[in-house]
Formats: sequence, structure tokens, C-alpha cells
Amino acid sequence: IVLLTERQPHHIVNKDEHFIFVELLAIAGRSSDAKRNLYRLAYENLCRLGPLKPTDLIVMLHDMPKENCGVRGGRMAADIELGFKVNV
Repeated sequence: IVLLTERQPHHIVNKDEHFIFVELLAIAGRSSDAKRNLYRLAYENLCRLGPLKPTDLIVMLHDMPKENCGVRGGRMAADIELGFKVNV
């Protein structure tokens, strides 16, 4: 699921028209190195779309405990095998 919210320029202080704010919700468990890689790749891939300065991107990652995630018909993510690695 992707939610795109566009803000008016006057809502964002001290940023130009290229500013991008990315907010991610993820199941907790990824290492600091995996998160660093995510942030770097986000910037590199968004730079392919046009000019982007390092100050034009903010990525916020919200790590959610498995106990706080309901999936697959309302089941707690901690109670089932997700089918993918989280601890990377």
C-alpha cells in the first residue's frame, strides 16, 4: 500500500520544490546496516527521477513490534510465520 500526500509549498519551511518526505512502517528487526542501506538506496533511486540534493530527502522509518501488526485475516504477526526474513 502506498499513500501519497502532497503538501503545499508554504506548509514546508526552508525546503524547495524538490523536497521529499518518505515515511515507512515496517516490522521491527532490521539491523542498523540494513536501514543505512535502505536510506542510501532511497536517495540514489529518487535521484534518478530528477535533481535531488541530500537536504531534499527525509526518510522516517517506524519499526513496529510484531505484536503491534495484524496481518492475514486479523492474526498477530508474532503468532505466524511471515514467510520472509525480518532480522537482516
